[in-house]
Amino acid sequence: MDDNPDAAAALARVAGTVGYAPTVLTDSRHFAATFRALAPAAVILDVMMPDQDGIELLRDIATAAPATPVLLVTGHGEVWARMARDLGAILGLTRVAMAAKPVSRAAVTAFLGTAVTDAEHCAG
Repeated sequence: MDDNPDAAAALARVAGTVGYAPTVLTDSRHFAATFRALAPAAVILDVMMPDQDGIELLRDIATAAPATPVLLVTGHGEVWARMARDLGAILGLTRVAMAAKPVSRAAVTAFLGTAVTDAEHCAG
């Protein structure tokens, strides 16, 4: 989820290369319904967006599926990312990571690789 279509598409391409079938959202108003309908294995979420920011969307994730791994990304400084990560933990999210924009391919693949490993451990 990123309000910048180019950034969202780039993240989706990386997710696709490591075996995910990404769903791209650029309008945060559709996030909660889509999240509940798809029950994704992981979420990459921009912190600063119009309408609803990533911090608000963390509440939706925590309510619906707190074990979902979330990678918070921001181009507005590490303080915002840390604040969102800490809020996620307060809300009960069990796995929240953060990355600064522009997000490196290595950071995304490492996060998604860990998310898959975590899901396999939970299922087995």
